[in-house]
Amino acid sequence: KSKVKMEQVTPVRLMGGFGPSTTSLTEEDQQTLTGLLEAVRSPLLTHLSVNNDRDAAFTPLAYSTQVVAGLIYMIKAQLGTEILHVKILKPLPHTGLGPSLFGVLRNQTADSDLLPFEANISQQ
Repeated sequence: KSKVKMEQVTPVRLMGGFGPSTTSLTEEDQQTLTGLLEAVRSPLLTHLSVNNDRDAAFTPLAYSTQVVAGLIYMIKAQLGTEILHVKILKPLPHTGLGPSLFGVLRNQTADSDLLPFEANISQQ
């Protein structure tokens, strides 16, 4: 009889779709996500017509990514008292372009699933 050696398998991110949502954020995750959210703050606040919480800090709660020509981040974040789902494209470094806001969903909750949604921000 031959014995099969079982090894622990490291999960891999599947290509062609968003990976599972991550809610246990490391300090590095927090910094990356907050940086992305701050990079699109102006167009995001303009789209939301936010006046009261313009200076409120973003608090990332969860995220998921999809590999494209760069990375698309879907981020569940709190801004003031509102929880949003925000879709941001971070292009490949060789493009020299910064992150772009692709979409935002309002009226989310801490328990709402972070699911893919269509881009709803027009790109100039």
